[in-house]
Amino acid sequence: MGAESKELKVKGKHYPKGIDITITRKGKPVFCLGIKFVTSNYKQNANNYFEQMMGETANIQTLGGLPYAQLIVFRHETPYYKKNDSENPARIEIIDDKHIQKYLNLVFDTAQAYRPGYIGIQVINLNEKTGNVSLTNVEKSFSENVAKLLKEKLALSHFFDEIAQYKNYYLSKHNG
Repeated sequence: MGAESKELKVKGKHYPKGIDITITRKGKPVFCLGIKFVTSNYKQNANNYFEQMMGETANIQTLGGLPYAQLIVFRHETPYYKKNDSENPARIEIIDDKHIQKYLNLVFDTAQAYRPGYIGIQVINLNEKTGNVSLTNVEKSFSENVAKLLKEKLALSHFFDEIAQYKNYYLSKHNG
């Protein structure tokens, strides 16, 4: 973590990027993790979130093969706020299969610079009044196939297992 911004600025192919979490070895970045937490107005910004994620990933991964992982957190019930009123949601948007689909397409795409090496997706419930957070019951909120992917391939436990496997691989190639 950088002292000023709490993000380490990593050199990218096109521009330096402040990364949420960067693992360094001997002062050199060896792994980057971006975190996206979609808190409001998802449908209005859905393509922007996705395209920004792909652009960040390509910018970092194309320069020297630095791995970039993305952790995406969705609120199952996402408030939509009008420009003039950031306190009272105009409506609640429900995240469902069709909103997750572009990320699933990306997960199963062939390896490209724009595809994160590792992707984790978590869908949560957030009670605005109490601040309580809970995991969404994906079996009740998504189709059977999408729920299975969210509970297995895209689950946080799988995401962090994959990162740990990469760490072990990296250390074995670089003498611990």
